[in-house]
Order: sequence, then C-alpha cells, then structure tokens
Amino acid sequence: MAPPSSKLTHHPDHVIAPCNDTIAVLVGPLKHKQPNYKPTTKPRAMTPEFLESRTTASRKVRTAFNQQVAAHGLTYPRARTLFSVAKKQNMYQIELACDLELEPATMVRILDRIEENGLIERRPDARDRRINLIVITPIVEEQAALATSIGRTCA
Repeated sequence: MAPPSSKLTHHPDHVIAPCNDTIAVLVGPLKHKQPNYKPTTKPRAMTPEFLESRTTASRKVRTAFNQQVAAHGLTYPRARTLFSVAKKQNMYQIELACDLELEPATMVRILDRIEENGLIERRPDARDRRINLIVITPIVEEQAALATSIGRTCA
C-alpha cells in the first residue's frame, strides 16, 4: 500500500485534504461558481455545534440508506465493505479492516454476513492459513450497483 499523500487534491468545488491513511475530508468551497466572487465572511471554526450538525446529518443519511437497502440484505457497513472489495479485488481480510478503520473482530462479523449472502468467499492464503483473502462473487457487481443507486437517492 502506498503511503498517503500529504498534498491537497483539488476538485472543481472543494479541496480534499488527507486526514490519515484512509480518510479524506472536504475542507470547503475552493471557489465560487460566479465570476468575481469575493467571500464576505471568514471561514467558520470547527465548533462543537458545527461538528454535531455534521454528525447528525451523517447519521440521517446512513439511516435513510439502511432503510432502502435492508430489503436486499445490506446495511451501511456491509455496503462499504462491498464497495471496497469490488474496487480492489482479492484483498486480505486484515487489509480490508485497516482500509475501513474497523477492528478485525468487527470485520469478521461483517464478512460472515456478506459470505452467508453469497457475495464473497474467504480463501486461506497459500503461504499462511491464518490469513484470509477476500474474493468477490459475480453477484457483487449487481449489489454494488444497487447500493450506489440507492446512495445517490439518499444523498
């Protein structure tokens, strides 16, 4: 795994700043869409109220997403896991737990449910049987597309 970049990534509407090995934070508007725009106020500080409002908004999005995908055997943590294994196929279980910032025991429980639904297979590493390689099944792409479309409607 490559070390995280300390550079800022520019997006048309935001600056994305690496926060740690796996998380990036939207820092705010990079520029306004209107020509000759000049901000009239200074950027807000990260107050407890601001952070609480972000947490509440995130919880509401997660709840709405969970309500939509529950009928398909998914939850927010399972969908995040599927997105990760679909993006980078044949991941090791511990690598996946690190990428998602989950404890290994939590990752095991999530993978148990996903495996019960036939979306992944865990295969022991040829060199070390204690290490499991996560291999996706063909149905994952279908589930990932479903979760993506539901995620877009919830956002």
